[in-house]
Amino acid sequence: MVGHWPLDPLGPLCPAGHRGCARSMLTQSAISTAISSALNRAVGYDEALDMAAAAEPAARRVVDDAGRGLGKLLAAIANLTMPERIILGGEGVRLAEVAAVAIQEGIHSDRDPRAGELALVTTPGDDTEWCRGAAVIAIQRYVLDQP
Repeated sequence: MVGHWPLDPLGPLCPAGHRGCARSMLTQSAISTAISSALNRAVGYDEALDMAAAAEPAARRVVDDAGRGLGKLLAAIANLTMPERIILGGEGVRLAEVAAVAIQEGIHSDRDPRAGELALVTTPGDDTEWCRGAAVIAIQRYVLDQP
C-alpha cells in the first residue's frame, strides 16, 4: 500500500505505527495536525498552505517536508514505471504548487540519474476531473464491448 511507503525515517508516526510514511506526512490531516501542533492552535489544510506560501516558518517547514516526501514517492514510482509525465490531482493537489521547489528536491534526490526529466502536471482538485475520467472509462468499456 503506497500510503505506508517510507519517506522519512525520522518523520511522524501514522496511526498504524509507521514512522515517516506517506500517510503520516502527505495527507491533509497530517499536514494540518503537524502545523496545528507547532502553532498550538487549530489550523485547517487551506490555512496551512496559505501560511506556508506566506513563509510562516513552522508551516513552511511542514509543507516543505511533505513536498520533499512527495517528491521521493514520485521518484520511486517513476523509477519503477518510467513514465514521461505524472498527473497529480485531487482535493489536496495545491500542495504541489506551494511545495513545488521541495517536490523537485525530493525527486532529484531519489530519481535514477539515467532517467529523463519527469514532467509533473496538476489538475484542479474539484470533481470535474474525476467525472471526466469516469466518463472516459465508461465510454472505453462501451466501445470495447461492442461486437
